Amino acid sequence: MAASFRGRPIRSLRMRGRNDSGEENVPLDLTREPSENFREIVQNVAKPHGVSNMRKLGHLNNFIKLLCSVGHQEEKFGFTYEEIIVCLRLALLNEAKEVRAAGLRALRYLIKDTNVLQKVLRLQVDYLISRCIDIQQSNEGERTQALRLVRKIITVNAMLFPTSIANSLIAVGTDGLQERDRMVRAAIAIVCELALKNPEVVAKRGGLSTILKSVIDCQLSRINEALITTILHLLNHPHTRQFVRVDVELEQILAPFTDFHYRHNAADTAEGQLKEDRESRFLSSRMAIVAAFRSWSGIINLCKAGNSGIQSLIGLLCIPNMEVRKGLLEVLYEIFRLPVPIVTHDFTEALLSVDPARFQDTWRLSDGFVAAEAKVILPHRARSRPDLMDNYLAFVLSAFITNGLLEGIVEVVTSSDDQLAVRATILLGELLHMANTILPHSHSHHLHCLPTLINMAASFDISQEKRLRASAAVNNLKRFHEKKKKGLKPYSLCTWITSSENQFPLKTAESLIHGHSETFMLLRTQKKHL
Repeated sequence: MAASFRGRPIRSLRMRGRNDSGEENVPLDLTREPSENFREIVQNVAKPHGVSNMRKLGHLNNFIKLLCSVGHQEEKFGFTYEEIIVCLRLALLNEAKEVRAAGLRALRYLIKDTNVLQKVLRLQVDYLISRCIDIQQSNEGERTQALRLVRKIITVNAMLFPTSIANSLIAVGTDGLQERDRMVRAAIAIVCELALKNPEVVAKRGGLSTILKSVIDCQLSRINEALITTILHLLNHPHTRQFVRVDVELEQILAPFTDFHYRHNAADTAEGQLKEDRESRFLSSRMAIVAAFRSWSGIINLCKAGNSGIQSLIGLLCIPNMEVRKGLLEVLYEIFRLPVPIVTHDFTEALLSVDPARFQDTWRLSDGFVAAEAKVILPHRARSRPDLMDNYLAFVLSAFITNGLLEGIVEVVTSSDDQLAVRATILLGELLHMANTILPHSHSHHLHCLPTLINMAASFDISQEKRLRASAAVNNLKRFHEKKKKGLKPYSLCTWITSSENQFPLKTAESLIHGHSETFMLLRTQKKHL
């Protein structure tokens, strides 16, 4: 009885002649002449009455099967491309979203080259495609097919991309989040793809501003980086640089820091959510700034002479806004690839939290163990070739120092609360150590920031609180320098033994642990090859 119960729906389904999607199972005989099959399909799709929508859906799906079987051979169609496009265009005006989605899918399969695409655009099908993108009435399947068709147009020939569809995509990308549109990210991704292949149509319709607005909306690092990289790619080439407005476009990513009253979506953000919204904008802006400083086009545009972005960021350090200062310090830590210390009033505790020689989870026996520790502790063995990462960091550090970064950090150290002052002091010490290590001697003028700090510590012309903070910073920098001078100490015995700087006799080390002769033979061999 259970078997008959399970079989009943299948029999009734077959009797109705429909599949799971509601489409009627319209038979397709591939042994017939292709022109006869095309004629039957086109006639049923174009009929205004007498053919149900689900039957039209079946014919449209058969059209794709037949097209894949026959191939793009117009002489076998029995119709010209224009006639087929006109009939398929009627499907995009159908009241059923399933039929419209099938029509879009059929057009996507039909467009194989620039010649067919030109015919589609000449018959103004692009306006119907943009209409399908704009409609938002529980028709995600239809809109998905429309976006896939749009990507096919970009693939075939992006230079023919119509402005009507570009307007719809940019509109969804700009206001979609406020309308809870689930197609926002897909639309923005297509706009970015189009910007790389046809930047002119995107720039003229305001698409670059939409991309940058989406950067501030996105807190996912990989998506955020992909969005800002689109703009940086345009800035990197002379023939596309003209589409990015100078001193306007790229500087938008700095707005959450530079504008103290910044509200990304002023109309949709409640007063109780302002703090949470501001924190999310700080995070998005920080990701974008770091990504910009990790590309040559971003560095050149943000560090150019005049009212540049780097000057705006450093100038903010002198303004007593603790929230902005805290965010900017995190940006600087990430730009220079430095670990961020924990939030604490104790300088020693904060310094230990960023010590590279401290035990890390990746050093466990089940993870990287000695290899992971050695990558951090042991010095690099290549002495004959330059480190490209050091070259990059030297370039960025020189630009920041030239624009007064060290003086700005001194101001943060002497005029902020204890937690922020500790963080700023460690950053100042790290940058001074980095400058002394990777910058040439001709750029040693950065050391002049220390006399400024010492003068503040010894001056009685400033407030006592500021003088004490400056004095504490000088002492903390001395402790920081002493720790750097000692160098990194291995955490594990294995790394300590294999260290090239270790002068401890290997035989004495072997005697520390009994019964592990094979292990130390291996260590002795590894040390010879280091």
